[in-house]
Order: sequence, then structure tokens, then C-alpha cells
Amino acid sequence: MGFAKYTEQDLFGGNTIEAAADIFSKVLNGKGTAAQTDVVVANAAMAIATVHPEKEFGECTEMAYSSLKSGKAAGVLKQLVG
Repeated sequence: MGFAKYTEQDLFGGNTIEAAADIFSKVLNGKGTAAQTDVVVANAAMAIATVHPEKEFGECTEMAYSSLKSGKAAGVLKQLVG
């Protein structure tokens, strides 16, 4: 899975912590932009690759994307924050 090129404006995360949290929530619920979703997937893929260095980055990307699209990522966040 490749990622598109985005502008700085496409990747803007808001001016406040609350705005950034709102964007993240939208991404987890399937309502983020393509750019926002790609950033979350890329970051999650890097985290997976750190824990599983034997996996190729593409596989880590697919795992991250699958977790996001299935709702598993949102469920894990809910468990963490209550």
C-alpha cells in the first residue's frame, strides 16, 4: 500500500489539543479525510514495525489499515481511555 503526497494544509492537525483529538476521533470512526487517515495508518504501521521488526512495512501498513477499517482501533482506544 502506497501513500499519496499531501500538502502541509492537508495534514494540518488543528490549533488545539481538542481540535487534534476531534480529527483523530473522526479518523477512527471512518470520517477523516484521506490525508488524515493515511497519516494515522502510517504512524500505526511504524509502531507495528517497531514491535514486529520481522514484518515488512507493507504488511504492517495492511495490519494498521485493517484495524482502522474494522473498528478494532477505535475499540482499543475506548478500552484505554474508558
